[in-house]
Amino acid sequence: MSRPSRRLPARAAVLAAVAAVAALGVWIRIAPARLPADIAASYRTAAGEPLFYTPDAFYHLRLAREIAETGRRGERVDGRAWDYRSFAPSGRPVHPSLLQPLEAWLWKLWPGEASLAAVAFHLPVALSALSVLLAFWIGRRLAGVAAGLAAALLTAVHPELASHTHAGMADNAALHLVGLSLAAALGWALARRLWRRTATPHRRALLASAALAFGVAIAALFALSPAGRRLVHYAEPGWPEPFPAGALQVQELAALGPGETVDRLGGWTVLALAAAGLLWLAWRAPRPAGPLGALLLAAWALPPIAAGSQAMRFLVYAVPALALAAGCALAAFAGAVLGWGRWGGRHGTAVRTALAVLAAFALAALWIPRLEGIAARRPAADLALAEAAAAIRAESPADALVYSWWDHGHALAALSGRGVVLDGASFQTPRLYWLALALTVHDETLATNVLRVIGCGGEDALWAAVAYDAPPEIAIDWLRRALRHADPDAAADYLLLAGADGEAAREIRDLLACRPPPSWLMVTGDLTAKTTSWSWFGTWRFDRPNRRPAPRMTAPVRCSLTPEGALECAGGFTADLASDGFEDRSTPGHFAATGPPSLVNSGERGELAPVLHQHGDELLLTRVRPWLVDSLFSRLYFFHGRGLEHFRLEEVFHHPPHTGRVLLYRIVWDSFERSEPASEQLTPPD
Repeated sequence: MSRPSRRLPARAAVLAAVAAVAALGVWIRIAPARLPADIAASYRTAAGEPLFYTPDAFYHLRLAREIAETGRRGERVDGRAWDYRSFAPSGRPVHPSLLQPLEAWLWKLWPGEASLAAVAFHLPVALSALSVLLAFWIGRRLAGVAAGLAAALLTAVHPELASHTHAGMADNAALHLVGLSLAAALGWALARRLWRRTATPHRRALLASAALAFGVAIAALFALSPAGRRLVHYAEPGWPEPFPAGALQVQELAALGPGETVDRLGGWTVLALAAAGLLWLAWRAPRPAGPLGALLLAAWALPPIAAGSQAMRFLVYAVPALALAAGCALAAFAGAVLGWGRWGGRHGTAVRTALAVLAAFALAALWIPRLEGIAARRPAADLALAEAAAAIRAESPADALVYSWWDHGHALAALSGRGVVLDGASFQTPRLYWLALALTVHDETLATNVLRVIGCGGEDALWAAVAYDAPPEIAIDWLRRALRHADPDAAADYLLLAGADGEAAREIRDLLACRPPPSWLMVTGDLTAKTTSWSWFGTWRFDRPNRRPAPRMTAPVRCSLTPEGALECAGGFTADLASDGFEDRSTPGHFAATGPPSLVNSGERGELAPVLHQHGDELLLTRVRPWLVDSLFSRLYFFHGRGLEHFRLEEVFHHPPHTGRVLLYRIVWDSFERSEPASEQLTPPD
């Protein structure tokens, strides 16, 4: 009875330490959700539900809600689950994930009145805690309690893992990490049991060969699977010619240099410790646990590192394996220090564990700046966007379409319940080019016709109709000129005169005669900072592909306008509206004006034109490339739709100073008469 009684306090201490480490990881992941009180309301819906930090989380939430309400995802089309809210109106196959039913089931089982959004918001934190516990379990069996606790601590506080699993990051990363950790634990336990039961060297060689063949088979199956094809597609971003490569605009798919890869994995110290841990397991740890553990951790870590160097999103899956290898190294070093100094005595195990954990804490202290950066993050959507989505839901039929840039698509589909023409997976489709083209052109008829074709799901047919008759640059020129005709028959006649065949002309005439469902166009303030993305697509030259980012708009600066017409702006810019050639672009209740490019000497290639626009009770000055001043985007965002026939401003959503600015337009497919403001003299806002 004495031996178990002596072990009980030690086990209790270990359990308490593991719980403390898991709690530390939970606290780190909850921190981003603890927004300051003065801005917290700006990042929730009007009903108080939390908004997520990643666009994909909104996609999973929407499908989880469908499962909870109807028991299925999407609609059945030819035996496949089809999602008509993404990439509307044509839709795309549902991308199923275990995360979606898990969110729905947990919400139904949750005791209390928590919303589905709240359950999904905090689910990554709970899953990451499971990853920490599994890291301890594996590390303890590889190299003892010291290695297990050190590995659990490094897993819990690693910034790359925390950035993918904190509250509000409700995508697949946390679930995949739990699955990987569980598979590793079960695989290692099974391999160890088989090794012990295989007594002869001949049988062990057969077992090792079988394990190698199994690994090769799994790798081959993965490479041939849809997930594997997506991995290759992400790792080597490609694009069907002649359209520009959208994946190049997505940060999480960017390739990393060796130094950047090492930095995101925790630094050279972590990698050196991990390498030392693998060597120690392979040559010094007790057999067969050591060599099997080294093989397991190497097979776990190396593929995500290789893939992550090409697309950074995959690096996170190597973190638990690196933490386990580093934890084994810290435990081995702590044991060597105790053995060299003959310290520890009968409390040697406890002292060794304490040394390993303290070393892990010292290593984790180097990550504090990155963890503070995670805590400073803000959700991918805000109250203004949520209010705009709620307005669309309240004022439109179920088949309505929402046009916006792709990074807001998943959020709008989830919050409005309406189909979006671009979503978070649209950067691999030519539709991105067509919508960007509509935003950058000056001709409203051309822009409206492009949006019309998208709304009827015909942009691929639009391109295919003339692609066989001319090279890409000629075909695009034909289409742009044809789409400037408001009359479909006139557009078809132009194509016939240009040299397109009769079938192509008739097909495009039919596309231009279609009428999309009721449609909304949303422009947001963040697009002024993303000019290098959308205008890069919209101004793509097919005869001379432009691989450089398009010129950007400058950040707006505050200005004041005196009754005499003198303009004074931060940064020293001054002008006289009456004598310096400013053009009135005002609309009722909204003051705006543009000046000639000669007023600004940017020092960059090309000139910039000053755009003065009212923003609430303030005047702002944004410098814009001249060819963007009269683009559809500028006319919608800066000038509130002045002079446009097919775009009717419904409402502006903004909660200064924390939310973005969202302008919601209703697209009027049939043109209508609208009166222009009789403004002959520039006057400052009230």
